[in-house]
Amino acid sequence: DLADLAPPGGGALKRVLLLPGVLLTAALAVLALVAERSLLTPRRGLLLGGHLLPAPPSARAMWASYAGAWHPSAVGSAVDAHPSTAALALLSTVLFGKPWLAVDLLLLLGVALAGAVAYVATRRLTAHRVLRLWAAATWALLPVATGAVATGAVDLVAVQIALPALLVAAADLLRRDLTGWRRAWALGLGLALAAAFAPLLWPLFAGLVLAGALLRRSLRRVGAALVVAVVPALVLLPWSAGALRDPGRLLDGPGRQLGQAAVPASHLVLLQTGGPAQPALWVTAGLLLAGLGGLLRKDAHGVALAAWAVALVGYATAGLLQHAGHALAVALQVAAAGVLAAALVGANGVRTRLAQSSFGWRQLTAAVVAVAAAVAPAAAAGSWIARGAQAPLQRGSSAVLPAFASAELAATPGLRVLIVRPHGSGVDYELATSGGDRLGSADTPPTPAQARALDAVVADVLAARGSDAAEALSTRAVRYVALPAVPGSKRLADALDVQAGLSRRASGRTLLWRVVAPTSRLSVLRPAPAAAALRGDRGPTRELLRVAPPLLLPSGREAASTTVPSGAAGRLLVLADAASRGWRATLDGSPLEKRTAWGWAQGFVLPRAGGQLVISYNQSPRHRALVAQGLALAVVLVLAAPAARRRRGLEVVDEETET
Repeated sequence: DLADLAPPGGGALKRVLLLPGVLLTAALAVLALVAERSLLTPRRGLLLGGHLLPAPPSARAMWASYAGAWHPSAVGSAVDAHPSTAALALLSTVLFGKPWLAVDLLLLLGVALAGAVAYVATRRLTAHRVLRLWAAATWALLPVATGAVATGAVDLVAVQIALPALLVAAADLLRRDLTGWRRAWALGLGLALAAAFAPLLWPLFAGLVLAGALLRRSLRRVGAALVVAVVPALVLLPWSAGALRDPGRLLDGPGRQLGQAAVPASHLVLLQTGGPAQPALWVTAGLLLAGLGGLLRKDAHGVALAAWAVALVGYATAGLLQHAGHALAVALQVAAAGVLAAALVGANGVRTRLAQSSFGWRQLTAAVVAVAAAVAPAAAAGSWIARGAQAPLQRGSSAVLPAFASAELAATPGLRVLIVRPHGSGVDYELATSGGDRLGSADTPPTPAQARALDAVVADVLAARGSDAAEALSTRAVRYVALPAVPGSKRLADALDVQAGLSRRASGRTLLWRVVAPTSRLSVLRPAPAAAALRGDRGPTRELLRVAPPLLLPSGREAASTTVPSGAAGRLLVLADAASRGWRATLDGSPLEKRTAWGWAQGFVLPRAGGQLVISYNQSPRHRALVAQGLALAVVLVLAAPAARRRRGLEVVDEETET
């Protein structure tokens, strides 16, 4: 539509490169790369920090993590994998099987992609090129967008890219004549893809579309809105079924969950989430004023009201979710989209309207608002370049343990390390295997009861008094406690030194303690400690360990196959993973009775006789659910596909339109 800007005799490529949308995308890409200049050297390691965990080694590993029924994060979890794992695995597959490349592209070029999509989407609101360029640049450089990059929030970057296209498609669905259902299925599929990263977008967006359909008083549009709302539930099976049972899961995003203080109302109104990479508070004031100006447009008052309805829903949701970092930012993105749309409505044709009256306060006010709005993207860009890439996002290695400890854990599958870090006045901790948590693994947490029990043990092990917390750690297959030597770590180091159940093994960049009690992922308890485990004690006493030490058996990361010797009656086989109905154990082919050990772990009653032991986790329900998801996705893809066309003489006929 803008090919007239290219010289008449230029080639096709030259014309494309000179299109304003292409020039804007290139300018935003250069701007982002300059601002993120400290993150552009892949040789320094993977992008990590903030919400972002290190990327898995391959797309195959991500697919395996998504398809698995049991996840080894912390003490293990049977929670369905977050749908963002599948979305990132798909993107990684397209990018030659490299998850790190998918993460790099999203975070380093997400701002440019968001601007490109917004430029195309704004064509529905105005044909004015300068306004479209301003709106696209403003959307791409909003504080929530630059903050998403700084905190490694790939979900927010994905929403920033997809939301303008989704809103335009929703407006088309509600305003145009419905001659078929293809657009409804396609919009639902697009919503499902975006909601895979940010689940809150699903009910928020679907609710807006349904409300718009009800206001149109059209049963056909209400049906289309219901299709849009239902498609994500089908495509995101089986995760969506769990989210409907536990709506709190809609607030989660991929990666590490970070605590967040309440954001002041003034920041929310000005579309700022707090945290890193936020410009001065006044930067977005011009956008808000321009959005309010859209309400003065009498000939497009309905469009402006609809835009502000979207904005107010986003604002209200953000106000209710002030402590939920991921969800709060998603709500503000919806609010920002509404405000920006209203601003475009008000700015479109404003010069012509003002020229029809003599100079006065209207012209002066419009000039002030225009200058303030134009300053917003420029000031945001300047602030971002001046600061550069801010912590917590960085490029480096996630390795914390010394080489000898990493090698020991790698050679013994299932052994874990407790990594503690000072965080303000509190402590963050991570219970991980040798490879550490990866992108996708933190999205499958243990049950709340298991998490509370682990919290209590970690709190005791970090208290400056002796306790049995180290023995409780041994039941969770913890071999080491690691403490990075960072400011504030001395207090924690002093507390760990007084624990009789820990022995310091290394100092330097990482302080390391070894758990004295014998530990393994799979062990056989003699009758006395078995009785203590079945009573729900949180760990064996030092006296029990001295007189009746456990028999440690080899194990894999999930399954196990080994020989168990004969022994006394009353023995208990304990797996250092959370109890779950999916665990199965057989001895010479005979199933073993399941019990719960230490109040949380999976146990099995052993007979006197020994034999060949096989432990596995039942994957069948998960696999059946994935088959159902695949079938649902295939059906939606067929229904959302463009309608077939056939030629009738010289006329091309769209079968959907004809119907």
